[in-house]
Amino acid sequence: CENTMILEMRYQKKNTAIHRLNPGVTLAWGGGLVLLSLIFDHPFYITLLFAVVVLVIKLSGIWREWVSILKLCLWLGISIIIINALVSSNGVHILVAAPFKLPVLGQPMITLEAIVFGAVMALKLTVIISAFTMINLTVHPDDIMSVLLKMKFPQKSVLLTSLSTRFIPCLV
Repeated sequence: CENTMILEMRYQKKNTAIHRLNPGVTLAWGGGLVLLSLIFDHPFYITLLFAVVVLVIKLSGIWREWVSILKLCLWLGISIIIINALVSSNGVHILVAAPFKLPVLGQPMITLEAIVFGAVMALKLTVIISAFTMINLTVHPDDIMSVLLKMKFPQKSVLLTSLSTRFIPCLV
């Protein structure tokens, strides 16, 4: 692993309140964010979750590393919005309708609702990726492993997960 950008995506010991938190608390916080982002579909609540993530990332001192992940999320989000707009024709506010019909599928159209739904899904994905990024950068992998073992997760699964999360930055 020689790429310096990838090396920054590993745990970094810093003297912030987030880094000093109990690893179980940080894992519960990240898991709660993921769960809430999967439960809620309203754009207001997803935006609120994103704002909380931004605040915690700013407090944890990992802003620069997170911005590099945010660039990836931007490209993923644009792809999600485009694919959803092209594939989903649900909605009443038609922005563009093709002048032809496809067999079985009918007339292709792009609706405002499909674009908004794609944007909300992209923001949900950004919240989830950001939560895992925050956990990866603020909690030492050994601490994650010990918390999972205390929670009675199978030892082999915990070891495999710990090893794989340590090597993911090298694989990228």
